Amino acid sequence: ALEGIKDIDLGYIGTIAVAYIPVSFVVFAEHIADHKNISSIIERDLLKDPGLDRTLLGDGVGSMVGAFFGGCPNTTYGESVACVAITKNASVLTIIGAAIECILISFFTPFVTFISTIPACVMGGVCMALYGFIAVSGLKMVQKIDLDHNKNLFVISSILISGIGGLSLSFGKITITSVACALILGIIVNKLLSKEPENTEENQ
Repeated sequence: ALEGIKDIDLGYIGTIAVAYIPVSFVVFAEHIADHKNISSIIERDLLKDPGLDRTLLGDGVGSMVGAFFGGCPNTTYGESVACVAITKNASVLTIIGAAIECILISFFTPFVTFISTIPACVMGGVCMALYGFIAVSGLKMVQKIDLDHNKNLFVISSILISGIGGLSLSFGKITITSVACALILGIIVNKLLSKEPENTEENQ
């Protein structure tokens, strides 16, 4: 396996970095949002206990272990948060048991075939419930924000329009998706509008 290292084009690393760094910001934002949502469900701030550093470490270790077995990089998923919200079951043992069950089932073709026979309408109904909970969770996060303030309204509207509208940027072979564009645009707009106008009455 080490013999193939000399064939790696080091000049391509920069292209990969430019393509994946925006994605990493999106995943980071998703990580925080999902943990804020699950924290509101279980009434425990996971960003403080065990802490954001430990939750990110868990994501990183999971991605490395998954890559060793030929899997995709792991991240937090809103679908899991929605399942917890629907079932009201946030037990770690339940999640571990479900993960082990899925791994074992994947080795048996009849079970995989049976799952693939589930009608699309059933899966569609499940997806409506899951993604509906994800959307509502996102709305709950912004319900305390003062939308009468033009700055807040402009930041949220720019994120929603660019994300839902499918705004994307392409630079040669590199394409920044709408989610990444929405995140980057939101950060830039929020930074540009973060400076409050000076109070003219105090300056008089």
